[in-house]
Amino acid sequence: MWRIDGPSYWADEGVSVSIASRPLADLPAILAHMDLVHGLYYVLLHLVASIAGTDEIAMRLPSVLATTVGAAVLAALGRRLLSPAAGLLAGLIYALLPVVSRYAQEARQYAMVSALLISTTYLLVVAIGSGRDRRHPRRPTRC
Repeated sequence: MWRIDGPSYWADEGVSVSIASRPLADLPAILAHMDLVHGLYYVLLHLVASIAGTDEIAMRLPSVLATTVGAAVLAALGRRLLSPAAGLLAGLIYALLPVVSRYAQEARQYAMVSALLISTTYLLVVAIGSGRDRRHPRRPTRC
């Protein structure tokens, strides 16, 4: 959240805010000229704009929250795969990486995509681990 209210929007963020400010009925026509993967993000941003407005803090807050979720799930993944200390370290390093903190402060979908990727990785690890025979758990090999 540090300095999330400035600087003002750059070009791509301006596009996000512009699309989020339009009626949802305009979204299909807009998406006809760009990648469809952005559609869900613009719907979410439209909801945020309708509730909290379009200032920098409101439009960037979903990315901050997504980065927080990503760091927490990565910490849980590290804990599950290695140890509580490894999980804590993984979550902290992720949150402190310059590229991660940059995207956490932008009104773009990068932080949400990262959080979704980390979360699906965690679910995959859980699914793989739940299929194991509990009587003979595999021990991790040491390098």
